[in-house]
Amino acid sequence: MAWLLLATVLLAVVAALCWPQAAVRLLGGGRYVLHELPPTGFSAEEPTPAASEAARVEETRPLPRLIAQADWSEPPPPDARLAVADARQRQTKPPALPKPPQIPVPPPGQAGLVMLLRSDVLRPAAPAELARWKRRHAASAGRPASRELDQQLGRMPAYTIQGEMHFPADLTGAHAVVFLLGEKVPYPQGSPGHSVVLDLSSGSCIGAPCHGLLGE
Repeated sequence: MAWLLLATVLLAVVAALCWPQAAVRLLGGGRYVLHELPPTGFSAEEPTPAASEAARVEETRPLPRLIAQADWSEPPPPDARLAVADARQRQTKPPALPKPPQIPVPPPGQAGLVMLLRSDVLRPAAPAELARWKRRHAASAGRPASRELDQQLGRMPAYTIQGEMHFPADLTGAHAVVFLLGEKVPYPQGSPGHSVVLDLSSGSCIGAPCHGLLGE
């Protein structure tokens, strides 16, 4: 009986798959009856009247107005035009470059030298530094410095430049001095006047008196 019941169930499943619009009723003893279901009038592909009516109502419903239409009949107010122009100017204006630090200008003459000495931008030059400049100058020029230069350097106060600075004004005549420019130190701003600038890196002499002092 077990195999008969199993065969009946299998036949019922096959019948349900082959005739989806039929109902299967088992009678027992391996028997079954197929009952044809009445047609509904709607297939799986066709929408129901309720769905069609809902779709029609949704189509006829007015869409919300998300974006208001702009009124171009009149020009924008002056404030709006200025705001637009200012925004465009900010977009096209390149970013401002940082300004280099300003080097303070010392007082003229001896007062300026005193201020630079107190700020450690200048210090009194050592005799060894003057000797080193003479050796560097002789190596670069191919001959030693003149005797007149040695005498002049002995009469003028000498200072070594240690950092960025601005030459004091009025370093002329009896107020002229000798500046030794240290290695990797930028050349000062301004004019040295009648003073002499000796570059320790290159052995060169910079300033108006250099031509006569070097015997060139």
